[in-house]
Amino acid sequence: MAEAAAGAFDRQIGQSELEMLQRTLDRVCLWRDIPRDGRRAERLAGYLTGQFRNGVCDEATLFENAMWLERPRSTVVPLRRGMPLRTLD
Repeated sequence: MAEAAAGAFDRQIGQSELEMLQRTLDRVCLWRDIPRDGRRAERLAGYLTGQFRNGVCDEATLFENAMWLERPRSTVVPLRRGMPLRTLD
């Protein structure tokens, strides 16, 4: 099984697969308001490529996973155990 995973990682990404990854990246950047020329977009592209090479080949699943990765983070943090939550300023 490890050999199969390594083989999948080493294989070339075809033109149609590359176009699908680009479409997914473009959609996530649009929905999450991510600048296309920044480090965040580069990290997202690496994430999508890694997901694809690890066997996630469905465009909808890649999109959902990337949207989850780039979800807005909460600004509510606990002060300490048993204390109420407060928002960060």
